[in-house]
Amino acid sequence: RDMSCANCAAKIEKYLLKQSFVTSASVSCMTNKAKVVIDPAIVLDRNDNEIDLESADTMTQRIEPVAVDVENMVRKLGYGCEWIRPSNKTRNQKTGSSDGSDASRKADCDDELTHWRHLLCYALVLGLPVLFLHLTMSIMSSRDDSMTLSTSNPTGVMSKPNSDFFMTPVPHLCGGTGITTGQAIMVVFNVPMLFIVGYRYYRSALISAMHCSFGMDFLVMTGSSITFLYSIGELLISCHAGKPAKHVFLEA
Repeated sequence: RDMSCANCAAKIEKYLLKQSFVTSASVSCMTNKAKVVIDPAIVLDRNDNEIDLESADTMTQRIEPVAVDVENMVRKLGYGCEWIRPSNKTRNQKTGSSDGSDASRKADCDDELTHWRHLLCYALVLGLPVLFLHLTMSIMSSRDDSMTLSTSNPTGVMSKPNSDFFMTPVPHLCGGTGITTGQAIMVVFNVPMLFIVGYRYYRSALISAMHCSFGMDFLVMTGSSITFLYSIGELLISCHAGKPAKHVFLEA
C-alpha cells in the first residue's frame, strides 16, 4: 500500500531482490500486490522436495518467518504490506468461500479508500478557492496594469488604490500596505493543504531519501515546498517594502 507511481513498485522490487533468500519479485502499483518467490532452501528442510497442498497449514508455518521479514522490509521503505497466507488462499480456492482474513483485508481496503476520499475532499475544499483566487487576482492585476499604462504612466505602478476586495491590502498586516486580502486567504488555505493532504508525500519522500531513492513523492514534495517557500519569501519582502507582491505561486 501507499505506492504513488511505478517508481515506488520498482524501488520495492529492487530492494527485495537484493536479499539473498529472494529469487524473484514482482510488484504492481496498479493492483497494490506483490509476488515474491523465496528460495526453497530457506523455507523447507533439505530432505523435503515439495509440500502437499493438503498440508497448507504446515507450509504456512514454515513460510511465515520469512514472509514477516519481507513485510518488515517493505514497511521499512515506508509502504504498507500484508502477507496473504497460503492456507487461506488454498482453502478459499477449494471451497469458494472467504474467511475472516479475507473480510479483514476487505475492511482494510475499504478503510484505505475512505481515507483517500477524505483526502480528495480536503484537497478540493482547500485547493479550489486558492486556484480561483489566483486566476481572479491575475486578471485583476493585468487589468490594473493596462489601466495604469493607458494613463501614460510608463513605470507600470498603480496610480490609485485598487478598490477590488481581493486586491486590497489587509489593514492589520504590514501596516496595511504589503499583503493583499487574496494573498492572506491563499496562505490560510495553503498551510493545511501542505500538512494534511501532503503529509503522506512528505513522509514517503523523507523515508525514500534516507535510502537514497528519489521517486514521484520526492518530486511532489520538492516542487510544492519550493513554490510555497518562494511565495512566503515574496510576501515577507513585500511586507518589508510596503508594496504587494505580484509574483506569488501559492496555487502550485
